[in-house]
Parts: sequence; structure tokens; C-alpha cells
Amino acid sequence: MLVVYLLLILFFSFLLIKASDILLVNLTSIARRTKLGQFAITSFLLALATSLPEFFVGVAAALADKPNLSLGNIIGANIANLSLVIGGAALFSGAVIVRGNFLRRDVFYAFLAGAAPMLLLIDKNLSRVDGLILLTLYGFYQFMVFTEGKQEKL
Repeated sequence: MLVVYLLLILFFSFLLIKASDILLVNLTSIARRTKLGQFAITSFLLALATSLPEFFVGVAAALADKPNLSLGNIIGANIANLSLVIGGAALFSGAVIVRGNFLRRDVFYAFLAGAAPMLLLIDKNLSRVDGLILLTLYGFYQFMVFTEGKQEKL
């Protein structure tokens, strides 16, 4: 049975890679058609799509009166995204080359998005007001990305 599971993992991994290729082609097309730039489109559509599982885990955990599950899930996912995903991209591509003002602008917002929940948790409680603050930060970042109409490629 183990062999069957391993073959299924390989098969679905192959499908995931192919689906990723199709998604990237379509996101590039959307960026061209809307003239919003690849970064703006991916920071919104792709990031939203990949964050939906964490969002639904958070909602389900809150409804089940176990909100701490959500916190552990999102911290683990962010660590994986910031190290595993970026590290894998650098490893397989040879380098991740950053162009334009990306470091000055977007890394600041990434740091703020990571630090804000931790700062709001100093009192060991993440309230509805804190949640509203975090959602506002996300909305502000997306507004900034779209209004600046970034055309920079990462």
C-alpha cells in the first residue's frame, strides 16, 4: 500500500507542477491585459489563492472555539513561505534577482505584516479590534500596490 501512496504523491505532484505552469501563464496574461504589472497581480490573486486554506482553517478554528490552532497554522505557513518557498526558488533558479524598488518598499510591508500580529499579541490577546487593524494593513498594502501600478518584475 505504501508504494501506491508514493505513486499517488508523485502523480499529484506532477499535476500540481503542470497546474502551476498554466496558472503562471494566465497570471502573466492578466497582468498584460490590465496593465497592472505582474507583481500587483500576483501579490493579490496568487497570494489570496494560496492564503485561502489558512483563512478557512482560521475561521473553522474560531468557530470550533480553538483559535490557537489558527495562530500556529499561520505562523508555520509564514515561516515556510519565507524560507522554504523563497529558498527553493533560489535553489532551482540559481538566483532570485530583485529589480527596481522592491526591497525598499515591499520588504518593509512584509516586515510590518509579520511584526504587527506579534506586537498586537503582547497583551496575549488578539481582539476583534486587532483583527480589524490587521485587515486594514492588508487592505492598505494592496491599495498601495494597485495604485502605484507596479510594472516591476521580481
